[in-house]
Amino acid sequence: LYDPPGKSGVAHMVAGLLTKGAGNRSADQIAESIERVGGSLSASAGPDVLSISASVLLDDRELAFELMADALLRPNFPAEEVELLRTQTLSALALAEAQPEAIAGRIFAKALYGDHPYARRADEASVRAITRDDLVLFHTTRARPAQGLLVLAGAIDSVEAHRLVARHFTAWTGRGATPPPARPAP
Repeated sequence: LYDPPGKSGVAHMVAGLLTKGAGNRSADQIAESIERVGGSLSASAGPDVLSISASVLLDDRELAFELMADALLRPNFPAEEVELLRTQTLSALALAEAQPEAIAGRIFAKALYGDHPYARRADEASVRAITRDDLVLFHTTRARPAQGLLVLAGAIDSVEAHRLVARHFTAWTGRGATPPPARPAP
């Protein structure tokens, strides 16, 4: 919904890069940190939301909060990771061009949503047009606490949750960009 015109795929690329270098850790260091404790860390983007998710055992909750805070507050968007993700995205798009369900999905979205942002899909031209600066700007203007929601599930009480949030997310400030006017999907 918030991808700039002509650059569909920005949100997906931002999500794909949040765990590929953040804080003082490289992509390999982030992966090693979470895998060492048998956990998982991921980020994804959908039509209306960008999410970061971690899953760990209770004893490793501090690490999960630390890694999520780095990914959300201090992503590095390393140039080599941007280009690697661009190559992977372009390969996936080329593969999708030969898959009937992907072609049908694109046509169906366009027929259903018309010129609404929900009809937009990344294509080769839009992915090639995306710059590192576009990714940084999207993150800077959209990943803000006023537009965020924190969901915790599992063996954690509210006192511990508040402590972890205060410790790792206090530096997360700002309202972010004003959302575009609501435009109901047809």
